[in-house]
Amino acid sequence: MTERTRNRETGPTNGTYLHMRQSSAGSLPYVYTWQTHVIDHDVEVMNDVVVPEYRKRIAAGEIINNPCKYERSSKTTTGGYQYRAVSKNSSGYPIYTSDGDGSLTEYFVSLMKGAISLKAPTPDGGSALEQSRNAALAAVDTTPYSFMEDAAEIRETLQFLRNPLGSLIKLGKSFRKDARKRQRTLKYRTEALADVWLSYRFGVMPLVRSAFDATEVCLNGIKRQPDRRTARGYGNHSENGDRLVLSNTLTCSEFWETETNCKSGIIYEVKNPTDSMPINLGFRLQDIPETAWAIVPLSFMVDRVLNISNFISGVRALADPNVRIITGFSTTKQSATQRVRAVSQNNSSYTITMSGDVVHSTSFKYERQVWAPSIRDAIPPLVLKNLVKDATSIADLLALSLRLFK
Repeated sequence: MTERTRNRETGPTNGTYLHMRQSSAGSLPYVYTWQTHVIDHDVEVMNDVVVPEYRKRIAAGEIINNPCKYERSSKTTTGGYQYRAVSKNSSGYPIYTSDGDGSLTEYFVSLMKGAISLKAPTPDGGSALEQSRNAALAAVDTTPYSFMEDAAEIRETLQFLRNPLGSLIKLGKSFRKDARKRQRTLKYRTEALADVWLSYRFGVMPLVRSAFDATEVCLNGIKRQPDRRTARGYGNHSENGDRLVLSNTLTCSEFWETETNCKSGIIYEVKNPTDSMPINLGFRLQDIPETAWAIVPLSFMVDRVLNISNFISGVRALADPNVRIITGFSTTKQSATQRVRAVSQNNSSYTITMSGDVVHSTSFKYERQVWAPSIRDAIPPLVLKNLVKDATSIADLLALSLRLFK
């Protein structure tokens, strides 16, 4: 195996911004100040490992797991800027204008002296990587179905469905009373809506999923699990924002967004795999701790913030003598975009009209790491945003809150 590095570069292309000054009527504008900067640049760098007869060795069953890193960054300017500042004195001079093939925005940023950076922001992907590794470890030696959990939670499911039509009837009555008691209806209607939602989410949906799983088992049976398997987990993190950056008399606008996607995998072998129907349906002794946690009231809401189920599964996978972890890997894709534009300049002595160009900076990074799973990876990261990550999660939280604290 041989490590290699490859580079590819386009540019850099330089441009010059000219700040012109006309001192009086009839005089020719002269260069008051100028600035040279990069207006177009693209760089790619890749580090990987060359493996002789790679495809042949993979086909023979050999596991090849090497690090790899690829980075690309670019910066471009749109051009087409305009600038004109006319003195408000009686003669209307001096007059400042712009010229050249450079960038007005780059010129503004240089005058702002560090208030804004034209480099694309670095994405924060630490939490996404932790999530993917935690999920991958929890997926080691899982069963195709989890009917033990379904059986253990049947009591809680039936509690939501103890009166399937009661919630709908209560909701209908609250609407009927609306005309008579407007001031009291909101409370009843809110509670009724919460009951309907909870009955659907945690009563009907689990039963439907279990019914589909049972039907699939009856129609297709259980397929034998291979000795060598791969468990995978995923994590993601994204942010974006915009702002106006003010420095002295200058104003620039900035928009940025970052996205991180992580995938982790564990290649492992299971000694003496079995085709037993009860075991493949999820009725194993090692599944009891996770099932015990699943039947704790509101454990599913705790898992959204701090995934205790994944912790139990990860510890079980590491402690199981029948599971041999061969290798692990993690891949991270990070992208960032930034757009900056000169917006305005305020000077009481001048009338200023301008239209700034856009400086567009991007960065992309792909990295593959060799990973050795450990007990540290079983500890779940705290992800508070999962409580309100989408409309469904928000509805769950509100409905449970109304039911618990009414």
